[in-house]
Amino acid sequence: MKKVALFLAILMVAMAFAGCGAEAETSKVADIKEAGQLVLGTSADYPPYEFHKMIEGEDKVVGFDIMIAQKIADEMGVELVIKDMAFDGLIAALQGGKVDMVIAGMSAKPEREEVVDFTNEYYFETQTILVKADMVDTYDSIEAFEGVKIGAQTATVQEGLAQDLLPNSPLTSLQDITALILELKTGKIEGLILVAPVAKAYITQNPELAMSIDLDQAKGVSIAVEEGSDLADPINEILAVIMDNGELDQYVMDATLLVD
Repeated sequence: MKKVALFLAILMVAMAFAGCGAEAETSKVADIKEAGQLVLGTSADYPPYEFHKMIEGEDKVVGFDIMIAQKIADEMGVELVIKDMAFDGLIAALQGGKVDMVIAGMSAKPEREEVVDFTNEYYFETQTILVKADMVDTYDSIEAFEGVKIGAQTATVQEGLAQDLLPNSPLTSLQDITALILELKTGKIEGLILVAPVAKAYITQNPELAMSIDLDQAKGVSIAVEEGSDLADPINEILAVIMDNGELDQYVMDATLLVD
């Protein structure tokens, strides 16, 4: 009996240590702090969310999403490392452990929620259609786009909207929004579905373009983290603070001013 009791005691201790080890292994926050860096995955062609900007002769990734990421890194006491990649590769990079989180104006679509976790929504965006400025009067309703060539970024909410709202309109899906802007300017597509802040940013750079109609499809954006990760909770706490104290509004304003 004593031997059985001793065996059970040893087994319980072993299980306790194993449990502690498993907990430590699954703590993403602990891993990030130990590494001393927080690796962000983003797609920097989406001003004012994230985009490239020459600052003092150096190409930097900036935008209000980047400011949020920096805030999170600062609160965790680690360095922010930015990995810029194609939007449709971000989820795979997160699943593969190449990045710790994804901030890229991303909505928590059901198919994404099946494979990664999302934080609370931190910004809501109105969808619009960008056209050539001299075609605004022509394309003054969703019906006016019926059957004409439309563009949207690959694997985005906007691509889904094009397919749902304009199923009879030929759709050009590309990874790079700047390439889609060129398609619009050269007449290869007639309209480009974008969120309003991004559309406004590209109009600033291309005054020959204009927004035609809003689609009344407001979508919230969230931060993606590894499925089952403990990283979402501290990020949600930080998001709540910067949303409540007006800091996020200032980020958006500052980022918008950076857009040329």
